[in-house]
Amino acid sequence: MEFVENVQPADFESTFREYGERGYDIVMAAGSQFDEPAARVAASYPNTRYMIVNGANASLPNLSPLFPREYEASYIAGIIAGYITETGKFGMVGGEANQAMVNLMGVYGQTAVEIAKERGFADAEYNLAYANSWSNIALGKQMGEVMIDDGADVLFAYANELGLGTINAAIERGKYFVGYSSDQTTIDPDVVVASVDFQFANMYKWAIESFINGELPGGQLYEVGINEDIFVPIYTDNISQEIKDAVDAAIAEYKAGEKDLTALF
Repeated sequence: MEFVENVQPADFESTFREYGERGYDIVMAAGSQFDEPAARVAASYPNTRYMIVNGANASLPNLSPLFPREYEASYIAGIIAGYITETGKFGMVGGEANQAMVNLMGVYGQTAVEIAKERGFADAEYNLAYANSWSNIALGKQMGEVMIDDGADVLFAYANELGLGTINAAIERGKYFVGYSSDQTTIDPDVVVASVDFQFANMYKWAIESFINGELPGGQLYEVGINEDIFVPIYTDNISQEIKDAVDAAIAEYKAGEKDLTALF
């Protein structure tokens, strides 16, 4: 049986307990805010597996946090950016300089610059700034405008609502933007020419099937990404078959274990 529910913060722990009392085999929740409430409850219901997306607590045998390797998604985005640039200059906006953000930005920027240099842009470079905000749309636009003024013709942002401002800067200035974490091409397909969508449904399917098959022991953190087909590129008609083929080849190379992205951190 399957059950989906939106839960308020004050009810996190009681809801986890309720599912344990009902005897559910798996309880899944998306967001690091669920990590500690699940850990407080799990010991009382050892036959229920608690899986927290973006969680980190694996201190009990029935905890299995799932952590997306977001830098794998930014690798795909960086490949696209490297092929669409017409100047070799990239502008990047992050919401907060936590370690996961630093990693994914490093992978994106270095990948984009490497491809741009291969295409003949010897002075290719990226400009990275952190907003220390996830919601200030006006600030996101201002940061995007500054980067465009500094020569960037491809923008990238991972900053929730703030990133919408960066997209607006690209739209008003006629520059490209590579979407991230969702399909943002619908905003303006001539500006947001491609996106890397996080298709968490694939992760849930992988996790449940692995659990049923006895391939997901508890008490450990599971990092997931390209190998589980979570990060999917979305293209507009502005993306050539050459670029699509390059992305497909890079994904195949990564799945074969031939690319170490951690070297770009």
